[in-house]
Amino acid sequence: MSSPQPDLPRAVLFVDDEPGACKWFARALADEFEVLTAGSVDEALALLGAQGTRIGVLITDYRMPRRDGLELLRLARAGWRGIVRILVSAYADKDVALAAVNDGHVYRVLEKPLDPDTARSVLREALAYAQARAQARGHNARAAAAVGQTLGFLAHELNTPLAVVAMNAQALRERLPEGAAAGAEVPPALARIERAARYCTDLLQGFVRAAQGDSGTEEGVVFTAARLVERLLDEYPFDEAQRRWLRCTAGTDFALPAQSDLLYLVASTLTGNALRVLAGLPAPQLEIAYDAAGRGGWLRLADNGPGVSPELLPRLSRERLAARGDGHGMGLVFVRRVLEACGAQLELDSAPGAGFTATLHFGPSPVQ
Repeated sequence: MSSPQPDLPRAVLFVDDEPGACKWFARALADEFEVLTAGSVDEALALLGAQGTRIGVLITDYRMPRRDGLELLRLARAGWRGIVRILVSAYADKDVALAAVNDGHVYRVLEKPLDPDTARSVLREALAYAQARAQARGHNARAAAAVGQTLGFLAHELNTPLAVVAMNAQALRERLPEGAAAGAEVPPALARIERAARYCTDLLQGFVRAAQGDSGTEEGVVFTAARLVERLLDEYPFDEAQRRWLRCTAGTDFALPAQSDLLYLVASTLTGNALRVLAGLPAPQLEIAYDAAGRGGWLRLADNGPGVSPELLPRLSRERLAARGDGHGMGLVFVRRVLEACGAQLELDSAPGAGFTATLHFGPSPVQ
């Protein structure tokens, strides 16, 4: 067996309340594996807490006093997800073993008494799997760091020209008197350019903060649905006509997850989708509403646009669909993924001629 890289897990933790079983396991397999042993669930958890990054495989007996092996496997699955878990059980415990497999608590089940050759073969396979997963996590972490650095670079490069556009538009707007020879529409047009440039700058900065793990919320400040809607109304570059389309319905405020920048990007994406759909309609309307519900709450954006066909609606947040006349095919995959990362859910409701509604559910989800 080739030597693993120093930063990869290479130890096997064997747990059994019988000292003789622990001694046998270490003696039989220590020539190939780095073996750690524990005589109880509590002792195993202490070892995992102290040396969890070194441990690639957890192999535990089922029947132990006070706390059994199945409980240990559940705790290990929750706290040390990279560790490959193996259950050792007697034939009489076959129902327990089957439940462990079906619930996803274990990688393999070995029957007592352990056969040394079988155990050795399974441990090789399990440790190789644990190391491959560790390598993949390291690769993903490096890739995420590279993406964060790239976003930071792009934000830096784009921020300067966008700021120049905004400042020049503001300066020109202030110097041109209303109704000047250039036309009465010039100052408002420059104001729109200024707002759009500042909005793009804010989005870039928020996206970079999110990629770098910054929640965007000041320490000690509770981010709520009301604050999110207030930020959207203040910062989104609505023109005067679009503001007349808006209607806000405020219910009971409730706390949101701390990822304020990401949730603002979600709200901006849904708002932009709706505004594109409503453009040119005779009586456009976009309602933004929120209310507490249970231990969480909901935030809803509903437009009175042309709606979406029934066959398209279930696919909108799952597939990268090309833009269509429906107008809601852009960004919903991003919206769903962000909400899931924040522990929230996206519910879509629409029908041809009946508008389009996107509801963000926070806390226990009413959507099954």
